[in-house]
Amino acid sequence: IAAGSRIPGGININMLWEQDATTLRSKVFDALMDTQAVNNFTATDLDTIWAALKTTRSPDWVPSPPPTGIVGVTSDEIVTGITAGRDRPFKGLGVANFTATAGVLSPTDVESTILRRRNPAPALDDKTLFSTSTVAYTSGNKHSYADLEPLRKAYNNITTVSDTYMVVFTIGYFETDTTGYPGKTLLRREAFNQVPGDLRSQFSAIIDRSALGVVVNNAGVATTTAGRPWFTEVSTEPLAFSTTGTTTNPIPLTPVATDTRLYFRFAASGTDATTGDIFVNYEGQRIPINVGTQLRIGTGVVGRLHPVTMLPIEVSRTITVAGLGYNDATPVPAIALPAFDPNTGLATVAFDWPTSTPTAALSDLPRFFTPGAAMSGMAIPGNPGAQPGFDYTQPQYRSVVRDFGMLRPNP
Repeated sequence: IAAGSRIPGGININMLWEQDATTLRSKVFDALMDTQAVNNFTATDLDTIWAALKTTRSPDWVPSPPPTGIVGVTSDEIVTGITAGRDRPFKGLGVANFTATAGVLSPTDVESTILRRRNPAPALDDKTLFSTSTVAYTSGNKHSYADLEPLRKAYNNITTVSDTYMVVFTIGYFETDTTGYPGKTLLRREAFNQVPGDLRSQFSAIIDRSALGVVVNNAGVATTTAGRPWFTEVSTEPLAFSTTGTTTNPIPLTPVATDTRLYFRFAASGTDATTGDIFVNYEGQRIPINVGTQLRIGTGVVGRLHPVTMLPIEVSRTITVAGLGYNDATPVPAIALPAFDPNTGLATVAFDWPTSTPTAALSDLPRFFTPGAAMSGMAIPGNPGAQPGFDYTQPQYRSVVRDFGMLRPNP
């Protein structure tokens, strides 16, 4: 699976919202657990797990047919006039928490993951959510390894996010009323031709969230600009070299204050026969790379400050391609690297480094070009938010809105 691409088949534990009237458990949940005679857990265990899953994730939701209650404000949110919510959706094991007001990283809480306890209140229940309940292993009747069998069976099939949705919506025409309701518009009588509802139209769309991307700046801060994520990696060959090198081969990058043009190599797919552009094939799309293309090496930032500049030490850097390939006739023999070498599958590009950059900060540059480091466009996976002038027919959005059509036309 390529970095940033979909992992098929995972069941989003946050999207289990139905409950069978007979078993009083989700049918999808039962399929996930698939209790067999050889398992060391029973339907009674599943009852306990399902009940704890509901009460720890969404305590105000009552799934008895028809579903009642609400999917409320989460414990991470603070809404004006409303205290932090009780809902605690499951998060990935690698996701840090942000404070609700300042967006500052805080320690990850195990109670936010599938490793949470069935009852987080102190001294009430220390057993993990996905553990057996009918016989405590401390009684000597069950080995401790068997106690977590439900977790082991479900773990590789669980995810906390969903990438692809089918959205269905209906358009109708109604009278509206704003009298006595400041800031609100109420729907009143529906317009119709012969019978109520005959002017409605219904549409559907397939939304692929794995294609959502945001553009980040050099501080690792996401902007509201949408982009299509794609990835390749920095070469494990000699990665970068400077114009000050005097050896007959490209030398590893050791920047000095006089360097203004630097080079590095990365895995690519070829060059365009017409334009000469380097391109990378990624999940069915051809990504052109030419002079002026912005590339990002590495991901994110870290909080530690540089001892000289006192700026956050970056573990990523955005560069602008200034040239393709490398040619230097000074050494004997001359050094010549094509824009793309079909024998190695490596591309070589140049970028300019400001001469005003402090030498201390420049000395950190090689960390961006660690062999095998991720390289991408300006977009990384993430939600850029509402897009002004959004049009699903525009090329930048077609990978997100995979399909759109009318299900029920207006007669």
